[in-house]
Amino acid sequence: MLLLAAGVIATMMDDDPLRGTPVIVAVAVDGDRRAGRIFRSVAITAEELTALGVVTAIRRNATLLGSGRIEVHEETLLGSAVLRRKPVAPGPDDVAAAALAGLDLRTLLAEPGVAAIRARVALLHNVDGPGSFWPDWSVERLSQSVGEWLVPALRARDAIDPLRGFDLSSLLVSELPPVLQRKLGLEAPTHVEIPAGRSVRVDYLDAG
Repeated sequence: MLLLAAGVIATMMDDDPLRGTPVIVAVAVDGDRRAGRIFRSVAITAEELTALGVVTAIRRNATLLGSGRIEVHEETLLGSAVLRRKPVAPGPDDVAAAALAGLDLRTLLAEPGVAAIRARVALLHNVDGPGSFWPDWSVERLSQSVGEWLVPALRARDAIDPLRGFDLSSLLVSELPPVLQRKLGLEAPTHVEIPAGRSVRVDYLDAG
């Protein structure tokens, strides 16, 4: 029960019919501000508090469950107290928030396929030097800028299982302008022809 009584700490009479009501306004108390008793009170709903303009915030909590489903609850707050909590359908922002919370970005960025693409771009960035058009795809920079490149992509994911089939490598490449995507394939190819006539893979993660 949330008591609205101008800072008074009080208890209701045992036989008060409103005992157990989630929110009440204490109309008459015995004056003891620390351990007073409520003699008269009135119930008030979250909707009425909202209409009166005393509700401080509406907060949405989105959680990615182990099943892959996103569960969203909307909470009506008065200060830090939750007046009402109800389930709601997830929207794009909920999908992004829940999916982002369910990602271990640093681990994903270190996976071989993702790390290889980042290394190819880093090589060209270093070769071009100051003023390079190639982005900084360091772990630190990508972690700091998720709102620019990762969140928009997660907002477009399916609310049922947003991380199913999520391909971080393809997402990063799609962030490059088409001209840089072509240059990436030409100037830092995944494979090269050797004199023996074979095509061999280039390991950009090898310092040599």
